[in-house]
Amino acid sequence: MKKRINKEALFLLTSVVVCVALVNFMCLVFPALKLTPKLAGGQTVIKVEGIDAVFGGEITINNINILKMKFNFISLLGYIFPLAGAVLVIIGLKKTNPIMYYLAGSLCILGGITTLLEGFIFNQINNLEEIKVSLLVGPIIGGVCGLIAGFISLGSWNIFNKK
Repeated sequence: MKKRINKEALFLLTSVVVCVALVNFMCLVFPALKLTPKLAGGQTVIKVEGIDAVFGGEITINNINILKMKFNFISLLGYIFPLAGAVLVIIGLKKTNPIMYYLAGSLCILGGITTLLEGFIFNQINNLEEIKVSLLVGPIIGGVCGLIAGFISLGSWNIFNKK
């Protein structure tokens, strides 16, 4: 017996996956990390934007160079994977191919997890030992959006296939 696909509902969920994946990518410009270095005058809180956390830069306070951040390719992948998943889910809708939905869901989930681990990855790449690193709003919203997009993509094909 051949399966029929509810195209309207699948299109709606595909649109949701694409929109949520785009929100993940836009979170790249939000504040990403809070650094708390121990300085001679006490503790200072430094907020690092997502673009600086991913592409690198320098942090200076009162003309004192605190940290030279390195390019963070792994965190960049956390924002790029959901975009690739959005492209795959659009291709999967056009060709009515369930494999594309599964690949897109896997990429979105992998991107969401990577984005949620951005603080740890940033700490490892920049070899920070005396600086406490914690997440701010950008990676948290981006990671949750990546996970949501992934789970919707993985489940949407099975839910809307009809016998």
